[in-house]
Amino acid sequence: MTMEDANSVYVGGLPYNVTEEALRRVFSTYGTVVDIKIVNDRSVRGKCYGFVTFSNRRSADDAIQDMDGKVWFSPKKN
Repeated sequence: MTMEDANSVYVGGLPYNVTEEALRRVFSTYGTVVDIKIVNDRSVRGKCYGFVTFSNRRSADDAIQDMDGKVWFSPKKN
């Protein structure tokens, strides 16, 4: 499975300290998570995003449907 796989979902706006374990914990409620890729790209105006790959398309669709636009982490206060 790769991030280009139909079973993968894009997860944007992640905090820099996000872990694979945290993503797995949140997204495993939708099905079996088989791969997680986190990209910390501070060179492009500080973006952190990732891809979560499920064992089947239904789980990916459910995650997209339910999580779209939600903030599931607490933003760090300055």
